[in-house]
Amino acid sequence: MAALETKLGQRLFERGRNAAEFSDAGRCALLHAHTLLADEQAMLDAFDDLARKRRTLRIASVAPSPVWRLTSLVVERCPGTLLEPSLTDDGARVTYHLSSRLDAPEPVRQVMTRVRALAEQRG
Repeated sequence: MAALETKLGQRLFERGRNAAEFSDAGRCALLHAHTLLADEQAMLDAFDDLARKRRTLRIASVAPSPVWRLTSLVVERCPGTLLEPSLTDDGARVTYHLSSRLDAPEPVRQVMTRVRALAEQRG
């Protein structure tokens, strides 16, 4: 603490024989420290959210069984990828979502191509 006080040019504590209490400068530093720690946590949370979004594959299906098959393929070929499945009665929406993920990683694109081919076979 002495090194920090020297660096800041302020006494952070009023020291007694058997006790220490924050000085006015110490209370001010404490408020800023809380703010810095909260900002750091917010930044880490934002990074975690960004990483989670990059690993998340949203899928839509008109029936649950293709989702089950896709889940096993993704787990096998793309470890660490998170799936967000949803069911819909709109086949055009499913086709659009499969076609619109050009930014997906190569293993995910391969799985999507396979699923698209299966969907076309079933008509």
